[in-house]
Amino acid sequence: MSNVLFLSIPDKHEVDSALDLASTLVDRGEKITFFSSNGFKKAIEKIGASFKYYRTDLDIFEQDANESLNDKPDSGLISALLHPMKLIDDIMEKVSGVNFDYIVFSAAFPFAHLIAQKLNIPSISKG
Repeated sequence: MSNVLFLSIPDKHEVDSALDLASTLVDRGEKITFFSSNGFKKAIEKIGASFKYYRTDLDIFEQDANESLNDKPDSGLISALLHPMKLIDDIMEKVSGVNFDYIVFSAAFPFAHLIAQKLNIPSISKG
């Protein structure tokens, strides 16, 4: 049984696609830790994966519906791209002490290769 880290941008299409693969791996006995935004927590836990969330200020999809990107120009995806170490450090802190066998990430996920290098594990991009 492998311990697998999934990183997906919090987008319905991306998460749904990743959940299909993660569900198959869970059915085969793999242990999955899946990062996404709080809006996808139930769907992730429903397949038997462990849910981890991105800090709200790093998640453009958790933005208040009454705010525009101009109201918080340094939040969400913009913040992750401008300040990559905030995103990387947040993930590394939340997986501290856990040994993963490999990482699966959506092609659109920024900095997944750097996270894999920091964890010293192989990485697989899922299209």
